[in-house]
Amino acid sequence: MNKATAYVNKWGERLASPSLVFWLLPYLMILVVVGTVAQKYVGLFAATQTYFSSLYFTVYGVPLPGGYLIIALITVNLIAKLVFKSEWSWRQSGIILTHIGVLILFIGGLLTVLTAKEGFIYLEEGDETAIVSSYWEKEMIIATKDEIVALYDFDDLTQGETIKADILPFSFKIDMRCAHCSIKRADENPEIGSDGPLFGPAQFMALEPAAPKKEVEENIAGLRLHVFDKQGDSIGETVLFDGFPKPVEFETDGRVYQMALTKKKSELPFSIKLHDFIEKAHPGTTKTQDYLSHIEVHDQGVTWPVTIEMNEPFRYRGYSFYQSSFDKSGNKEATILSVVENKGWLFPYIASFILALGLIIHALVKAGIMKKERLS
Repeated sequence: MNKATAYVNKWGERLASPSLVFWLLPYLMILVVVGTVAQKYVGLFAATQTYFSSLYFTVYGVPLPGGYLIIALITVNLIAKLVFKSEWSWRQSGIILTHIGVLILFIGGLLTVLTAKEGFIYLEEGDETAIVSSYWEKEMIIATKDEIVALYDFDDLTQGETIKADILPFSFKIDMRCAHCSIKRADENPEIGSDGPLFGPAQFMALEPAAPKKEVEENIAGLRLHVFDKQGDSIGETVLFDGFPKPVEFETDGRVYQMALTKKKSELPFSIKLHDFIEKAHPGTTKTQDYLSHIEVHDQGVTWPVTIEMNEPFRYRGYSFYQSSFDKSGNKEATILSVVENKGWLFPYIASFILALGLIIHALVKAGIMKKERLS
């Protein structure tokens, strides 16, 4: 055995030490409790991002390991255990399969973290769509009457920057960007209109940064823009914010352009149509007991009916549709479906099967060994 192999084996056996998991698992349990309690105060999204979907977080300036780091260390420990300390024999096959099952579960979790997308569909009775809106991701759209000219991810926009593009006969400066804004009357913000004429909602509305809300999807993102023509002369100032019902319009270079800040959209490889939404109330009350959506799926010329209920999601082509909420405020009833794209959805089933198989084999092997010992 050369020095390199000895060095690798030395560190491999250290990483495979059961004492590593002995200390990590209690910390992980505490982290789950802390993160769950924190949801009440900071909301589900913020608690998940801080404690579970992070390598580390800080408490009073002290860095502590987050969920990603703990799971990564446990994964390394399991791999090292399989490679450096496992006895690859029939007697240990059940234990080895059990460890492999746990590793597959972690790999599926990693794939979910890297690829999962979550959004929602708002669908009125009789309508059909293939468009999914994100809960919290926003984008700025610049369009004409006929086409979308440019798209900008809200997270890529920076306060104070000026954006110019060859495809646009104008430029714009981002005077203010806020991921969570409050809306005020325009006359309450003297900065608006100080550098140019106002157009769009800026004529009667102003934005200012606000404290983030507990549920991230309730935050209103906004932009205050100063728009210039291709000669650099001011066209005017306006504001964009998520939820404003109409795009902001202005004319330059002989064409009418529209600007809007909306939830980021994605398209399904098929469409769904809502035939009927049904709300069931508890007998003798107006309190909702259950609600469901009768939908129709259209995919490449094939159509079939599906019912989505509160605890009975519809899964198809890597997408899961959950009955999330509903809206009866309009002329027609509408359903709100949560849509999750998860390419790792099959891994928990595979891992569970391998885990169960490993435990059964381990039990049978143990029973066989004990029987032989009694006979001898």
